[in-house]
Amino acid sequence: MTGEQIRQLARMLLPEGPSPRGSSRGLALLDPAFGWDLARRCAEAGLRLPAVGVPPALVRANRFLLELGPPDLNVALAQVINESKPQRDLLRALLICDDATPASIADLCARDSDQIGCFECLFWNCLDRKAERPYIARICQQTGGVAARNRQEGLEDLGLQLLRIAYRTGRTALVLAAAGVVPPNEHLPIKEIYGEIKKGIIASAAAGVLNGKVTAAENPALKSALKMIAANQKEKPSAQKGQPELSFAEGAQLAFDKVVGYNYRNGPPYEI
Repeated sequence: MTGEQIRQLARMLLPEGPSPRGSSRGLALLDPAFGWDLARRCAEAGLRLPAVGVPPALVRANRFLLELGPPDLNVALAQVINESKPQRDLLRALLICDDATPASIADLCARDSDQIGCFECLFWNCLDRKAERPYIARICQQTGGVAARNRQEGLEDLGLQLLRIAYRTGRTALVLAAAGVVPPNEHLPIKEIYGEIKKGIIASAAAGVLNGKVTAAENPALKSALKMIAANQKEKPSAQKGQPELSFAEGAQLAFDKVVGYNYRNGPPYEI
């Protein structure tokens, strides 16, 4: 769904003011699961979504929840995918990749394209809003905030790593390889896969440093990033004397700029 479609649906079907889940009119644009949320809320109120002016997947989900007619298998399977972390993590990352479509992902994952389309429209709305990079970054950040419940989980959670790779590269092949799924006729060097994962960790740490987060609790990626930078500097030693004394944050930022080859002050990086 596009942003304009969501605005129209929110004006037509949602009351003003906050709801228990926060999907009021003002927040509808920020909720990737707005489609399912709307279908569910209408079903709980005993309301049927109109067939005109509403995306078909939402109408189907609403009928499924109201138990009208035969069960809609692909809506049911989309809900199962959303409740299965490994499947959900992989599809979320694939869907934000460049040129991803339900049909192309269905081919890669050996699934029905309608099932993928239902999952995207109901639980991870992104295909029609892929050009809105702040929105894509935000829904990935929201996902990271929910998944990383402690300071180690953010580094160890595969779903977060897949989202970083997808956002940074836009390549479905790299996402699949990092997930341990090799697409047909695609051979990727393991060094390239690890390189993308490392870049994601370093960029996450750099974003935290820019925001003044320099402790392990505030910035879980920092320790691992500094180890990577130290290893890189050992391979490329460069003695520099007479440098002004820097704070920890300034030193970390300088190291990030040198290793990554990008000054994050020139533009905010996406990190989760």
